[in-house]
Amino acid sequence: MTVLASDISLNLSGGTTNVNPQTSLGGNPSNQPVVGVVNNIYDNVSPDDAEVGLIDYRCIYLFNNNGSDNFYNVNVFTLSEVLGGASVRIGTDVRTDIQQITVDGSVSGGSFELTYTGASGSNPVTVPYASDDAVWAQNVEDALNSLDDLSGVSVDGIPGVSSRAFVVNFLGNDDNRFHELLDETSNDLTGGASTITITKIQNGSPINAIAPEIAFDTTPPVGVSFVASDEGSPVVIGNVLAGDGVPIWFERTTSPDTDAVEGDGFTMRIAGDPVI
Repeated sequence: MTVLASDISLNLSGGTTNVNPQTSLGGNPSNQPVVGVVNNIYDNVSPDDAEVGLIDYRCIYLFNNNGSDNFYNVNVFTLSEVLGGASVRIGTDVRTDIQQITVDGSVSGGSFELTYTGASGSNPVTVPYASDDAVWAQNVEDALNSLDDLSGVSVDGIPGVSSRAFVVNFLGNDDNRFHELLDETSNDLTGGASTITITKIQNGSPINAIAPEIAFDTTPPVGVSFVASDEGSPVVIGNVLAGDGVPIWFERTTSPDTDAVEGDGFTMRIAGDPVI
C-alpha cells in the first residue's frame, strides 16, 4: 500500500472543538477539517482594512491519516492567487530537536538503558560505558541509530570529572520533528553512585509540534518564518510518517488602497512521494 490523496487531510487549529476559521490561530489542532467553501480560512477584507492595509495570520494542520504508510519529501506551496487581491506567504517553525543526557557521579564501568518512543512504539537500547568521553558519546549515538525509527542522531560529548553530558541532536531524516523525551529505564553503571538526568534543550518542529497560539489574528506567531512560495521554490516539510501532523501558517498581506476583488483568495498545493 501507499499513501493516497484521501489519506491527507487539513484541519483547523484553535483547539479540538474549534469550528471557526477566524479563530484558527494556532494551538492544538481541531477536529474540524478545512472545507471547500468560500472563507474556509480567511474572512473578507473590510473596506477600512483595504484602505489602510492589513497583515493577518491563520494556522492549519496537515495530517497523514494513513495507518501504516509514510508520505515522503513533502512540500507545500502557493499554486495560484487571484490577480489584484491580497498576497499570501506560507510559514513554518523549523527547529532541530535537541536533548541532553547528564551522568553525575563516579563511573568506571557498566551500562545504562535508554528508551525512545517513536512511530513503532517504545524501544529500549543499551549504552555501554567507555572511559574515553568521545567513545562513550559514540556509543550513545550508535545505540540510538540502531533503532528502526532513527537514523540521523548525532551525539556530542561534554567531558567532566564528576559529571559527563551528552548532547543528542536529531538530524537527517529525524530533523525538523518533535521527539518525545528520551527515558532512562535502567542504570547499571558501576564504580560509584551515579544518577542520570535527561532534559530537553529544544523542541523539534514543525512535524508533530504544537503551533504557538496567537491572541489576535494580526499578531505574528513567534518563531515562524514566512516565504513567498511556488512550485519551483516550495516550503520543505520533510517526511510525514503515518499518523504525523504538521502545523502550517499563512500570512495574508492586503496592501493599502487595495481595490475590492470578488472571490479573492489563493490555492495551496501539497506535494510528496508515496514511496522512496
